[in-house]
Amino acid sequence: MAQQNEERFQRVLTRFKRSLTQKDDNEFSICSLQHVKEACDAIERKHGCDRELRHMGRLIGFIEAVKQLDKVIGVFVNASPFVCFIWAASTHIDSFDKLLDAYDRIGSAIPGLQQYEATFTEHRTLVTVLEDYYSDILEFHRMALAIFKRPRWKNMYHSVWKTFDSSIGPILHSLCKRRELLESEKSSAALYEIQRLRKDLSAMYTEHRQQVDEERLQKHKARVFQIRERLDAPTYEIDQEMAAENILIDSSGKWIFDSNKFKTWKADTTRHSILYLNGIPGAGKTTLVSAVIKKLLDERNSAALNHCVVYFYFKHQDPTKQSHNSLLRSILDQLVSQDSTMSDHLFNRISSMDPTSLRLTRTLEGFVKEALGSHQTAYIVIDGLDESAPREAKTSTEWFLSLVKGSSENATTSLRILFSGQRDGVLDLLLVDEPSITLENTAHTEDIKDYCSRICEQIGKKFGLPHQFQEDIGHRVADGAKGMFLYARVVLNNLLSQTRLSSLRNEMQPGTFPEGIETAYERVAVRVFKESSPSERKDAKLILGWIACAGRLLRWREIQSSFCITPNEGVVEYEEGKLRVTCKELCRSLVDVYSGSGNRNEPDDIIKIVHDTAREYLIQNNWININQAHARLAIFCSRYLTSKPFDCGIDDRTIHSHAIKGYYALQDYAVPFWFYHTMECIELPGKLDNTMWQEVIALARDFLNSYTILLDKESTRSGENEAVIETLKGLPQDDRERSTYFNIEFRTIRIRRVLETIQNETLDHTTREILMNLHGTIKTYKCTKPWCEFFTAGYERMEDRRLHLDRHDLPFCCAFEECPVYLVGFDTQSKLDQHVERYHRDAASNKLEFPKTRSKKAPTFHEAITRSDLAAIRAILHSGININNPKYWKYRKGGPLYAAAESSQIEVCKLLLENGAIVDYTTPTGEGTPLHAAARSGQIEICKLLLENGASINTSLSGEKPLHVAVLADNLEMVNLFLSQEKCIPDATDNEGASPFFYACREGKLAISKMIFRTG
Repeated sequence: MAQQNEERFQRVLTRFKRSLTQKDDNEFSICSLQHVKEACDAIERKHGCDRELRHMGRLIGFIEAVKQLDKVIGVFVNASPFVCFIWAASTHIDSFDKLLDAYDRIGSAIPGLQQYEATFTEHRTLVTVLEDYYSDILEFHRMALAIFKRPRWKNMYHSVWKTFDSSIGPILHSLCKRRELLESEKSSAALYEIQRLRKDLSAMYTEHRQQVDEERLQKHKARVFQIRERLDAPTYEIDQEMAAENILIDSSGKWIFDSNKFKTWKADTTRHSILYLNGIPGAGKTTLVSAVIKKLLDERNSAALNHCVVYFYFKHQDPTKQSHNSLLRSILDQLVSQDSTMSDHLFNRISSMDPTSLRLTRTLEGFVKEALGSHQTAYIVIDGLDESAPREAKTSTEWFLSLVKGSSENATTSLRILFSGQRDGVLDLLLVDEPSITLENTAHTEDIKDYCSRICEQIGKKFGLPHQFQEDIGHRVADGAKGMFLYARVVLNNLLSQTRLSSLRNEMQPGTFPEGIETAYERVAVRVFKESSPSERKDAKLILGWIACAGRLLRWREIQSSFCITPNEGVVEYEEGKLRVTCKELCRSLVDVYSGSGNRNEPDDIIKIVHDTAREYLIQNNWININQAHARLAIFCSRYLTSKPFDCGIDDRTIHSHAIKGYYALQDYAVPFWFYHTMECIELPGKLDNTMWQEVIALARDFLNSYTILLDKESTRSGENEAVIETLKGLPQDDRERSTYFNIEFRTIRIRRVLETIQNETLDHTTREILMNLHGTIKTYKCTKPWCEFFTAGYERMEDRRLHLDRHDLPFCCAFEECPVYLVGFDTQSKLDQHVERYHRDAASNKLEFPKTRSKKAPTFHEAITRSDLAAIRAILHSGININNPKYWKYRKGGPLYAAAESSQIEVCKLLLENGAIVDYTTPTGEGTPLHAAARSGQIEICKLLLENGASINTSLSGEKPLHVAVLADNLEMVNLFLSQEKCIPDATDNEGASPFFYACREGKLAISKMIFRTG
C-alpha cells in the first residue's frame, strides 16, 4: 500500500518536474522549510531597510497548511522529497501585495490536515484527497514559475498579473470545494461519499479550468486580431505551408538535425548563437529551412519551456516581403500571437498609436526587441536574404547581430538566429565569424539521391522499365544535379510527364538530356512552347505571363476567370472559355501548385512559378515577354473595371444578373492592381508594341474619367497621352492615399452588397458550379479598402467585417477592455488622448507602482489640492486658515483656486468656492486668474463653474484676457462659451495691441477666426 501511495505522489511530482529546467530541479530537490523561513527573513530585512515593509504574515496560513500536508504525507510514504518542491517553489515570492494575497487565499482554503490524520490512516482510499491537495499546490507554483521567471517580467507586471490571477482562480475554487468536502465529514457525511464526490469535483475543476482558458484565449485572439490589422504585417503562414509542401520525401532534410553545428546552435544554453545556412540557387535552402521551422514549432507546442519561434521568408517577387520593415512587422505579429501576456502588455500601447507611427522601423525595432527579451530562448529563422530589396538584407542582418553583440553577459534571453541565403558577398562578409552549414555536402547529396530513387520508381512503374534502366536514370539525374534539388525536380517531373516510352528514351539521349538547370528549363520550355498544340502554347504563355508579373500569388479560379470573362462585351462565357486541362498539364514543371485542402485541381489552388531562376530564364530567353504581360493585364483590368457591369448608375438587379454568372470574380485582383500594371507600362513606349502601348494609355484615360473624383477630368478627356501620363504619375504612390482620389470603393461596396445576398439564395446546380469555380470557397464579407489584406481575404461573419471597417475609420481605440470605445474608437489621436485623460486618468499609466507606506506627515495645502484629497482639504480649512491670505499659500502661479483649476480638479474648485475662495484671486507673481488657468487647461466645466460664481471675463494677464488664452488653446467650444458672456469684449487687446481675432488669424485657426468675426 505504501508503494502505491508513493506512486500517486510521484506521478504528480513528475508532472510538475516536466515544467522545470534542470537548474530549478536541482535547486528544488534540496529545499526545505528552513530555506523558506530564511528567504522570508531576508526579504523582510531588505524591505525594512528600504522602508517598504509588507505584511509578510499573510504567508503564515500557507506555510502552516503545507507543514501539516508534509506530516500527513509522511504517514503514507517513506520520505518526503515531494514536499521539498513545495518549499522551493515557495521561495519564489516577491514583495508584491497581490502575490502575498494569493498565498494568503491558498492558505485559507486548505484546512488543518493533521486533524484528519487518523481518518486518512484508517481509510486509505482517501489518500487521493491528499494527492489532490498536493497537485493543486504544485500547479499553483508551476503557473507562478512560468510567469514570474520569464525575463523582464517586471516590465510588464500588469499583464503578467492579469494572466496569473485568472489562472489561479480554478485552483482556489478547487481547494475551497475540497475543504468543504473534508469538513462535511465532521457532520457524519459518509467517507466513501466524499470519495465519490471527489470525482465530481475533479470534473468541475476541469470544466472551470477549460472555461477560464477559453475566455482568456478569446480575449487573446481579439487583441491579436486588432494588433495584426494595425501592423498590416505580411502573411507568413502561407510561406511556411508552401515551403513545407516541397519536402518531397519524409527523410529529406533530417540530416541537418544531426549536424554538430545545428545541435550547438539549438543547445539548451543561456548564451546567444548564430548559424548561417547557405547554398547555390535552387539547392533547396528554403525547403530545408521550412523543415527546421516545423521542428522548432512542433517542439514549442509540446514543451513547457518559455521560448518562442519566429520566422520570415524574404520574397523577390512580393513587394510586401522585401524589406527590413516587413520582417519586423511579421516577427512582431508572431511574437504577439504566440504569447497572450505579451499581447496584453503591448495592446494598450499599439492600439493607442497612430498606425503610421506604429509602422516606423524604429518603433517596430523597439517593440520586437522588448518582446524577444521577455523569453528565456528566442529562435529566429530568416530565409531568402538574397531575395530582399537592395541593402535590406544587410540592414536586417546587422540589426539582429547588434541584439546579440550588444547584450550584456548577464542577459536573461538567449537569441538563436538562423540566417539563410546565397553566398552573395554581403552575407558572407557580415557572417564570416559565425558557424555556417553549406548545402554542398554529402548528406544533402544523399537526400537528392533518395529523392531521385523514389521518383524513378514511379517512372519505372509507369513505363514498365527494367530495374537497371530505372536506376541509371536516378544516378544520371543525381549526378547532374550537383547539389541542386531544383534541377532534380524539374528533370524528373519532365521525365515522369512523358506520354510514351520512346519520348522518355529520347529525353535521356546525349545532347537532349539537360546539363545544368538552364538546359533543364529549356527541355521543359520546348515541350510547353514548341511541342504542344498552338492552343496549348497560347494558353500556357498567357498563364505564365500573368504569374510572372502578378502583384500577388494567384489562385487557379482567378486564372480560369481570366479566360471566361470578356470585358469588351461585359459578359462571362463560362462553357466557351473554361480551361479543360490543369495548369500542370499546360505549364508542366515550370509551375508549382499548392493546395490548402490537400486535393489537387481545386479552384483555390495557388499557382506559382517553380523558382525565381525559372522566371528569370523564361524572361531572358524570350519565352515570355514580361512587358507585354504587364500591358495585357493593364488593358484587361482597365477595360474590365470600365465595362458596363461596373457602371456607376447600374441598379442592384442588373448587378445580380452579372454576379450569378461570375462576372465579378476578378474584382479582387483588378481593383488593387490596375494601377500597378498600368504604371509598369508607362515607361515602355519604346519597348512595347506601339499599338498596345496606345491602348494601355487610352484605357487608362477611360478609367480616370470613370472613377476620378478629385482630378482634373478635362485634362484626361483632352485626348493627349501626356496629360494622362502626368495625371497617373501625379497620383500618390501610397495605396491608402491614392484610394481617396477615386470612387472605386463606393462601387465596390454596391457590388459586394449584392454578392453577399447571393450566398443565401437557392441557386440551380449550374450556377453554383460556376460560382464555385470562378469565386471559390472564399469568405463573403470583405473589406472595402483596396489596399487592405482583407479586401481579398474577407470574413465569415458580417459583424467581424463591421468591426474591421470601424478600425479603418475609427482606428484610435481605447485600450481598456471594459470601456465602450474598446472596439469602436476615435478618428484622431487627440480625441483618444482626451478620452483617456477624462475617463482613465489613474489607470492610464503603465508605470509599475507598488503600495507605499503612509507618510506620518500630513500633505501641504497645495499637495492636497493637486491630489484632490478632499478630506485633507477639509481638515486644513477647518483648522481656521484664511483661504485668501497669501501667508498660508506659497504657490508662485496663483492661489488655491488657481491651483485647483490648473490641476483640473472641479470638485476641489467647488469646495474652495463654498469656503470663501475669491473667484478672481491672483498673486503678484502669478499667471492670471483661476479662469485663465482653466482656459489654459481646456477645462470647460470649470470655466462654467467660475463664470457662474462671478469670475471676470475681462481680467488681464499682461493684457491677455481669458478669451486670448482660449484662442491659443485652439478650443472652439471654450471660445464660444466666452463670447456668449454678456460682458465679454471680443476685440479687447493685449499689451501689444493684439486682439483675439488677430491671435486666431496669426495662428491659422480658421474656425475660431470665423466665429469671432461673426460675433463682432
